[in-house]
Amino acid sequence: MRVSPFSRKVAAVLACPASSDWLKQALVSSLDRDPVDALSDASALRALLSEREREAQAEGAALVPPAPGTWEARVRALEAEGLDRSDAQGAVDAEDLATAAFLPDPMFYRGPRR
Repeated sequence: MRVSPFSRKVAAVLACPASSDWLKQALVSSLDRDPVDALSDASALRALLSEREREAQAEGAALVPPAPGTWEARVRALEAEGLDRSDAQGAVDAEDLATAAFLPDPMFYRGPRR
């Protein structure tokens, strides 16, 4: 029986010790849902969490710059190069996934930033 690329990626996320329990639980629960509805809810959650992060920064919670090499520092570096926040976040996420071998096909991401 052939295993789909999606199923391999799900298995990789679930097996990865760096994946949070929250992410694993959300992923498993989403598998029982209609994929369009699950994606819609995930998009709404991302928008809300992005707003929460912006508010925290505005209130001074993020006055300390992110450590070099962290996800946030990499996103900000891409924003400084001209990408909007959403595109920068997506690029960093894709790099992380590819680095962790979640995306075996390199055409899905831009590769490491230099």
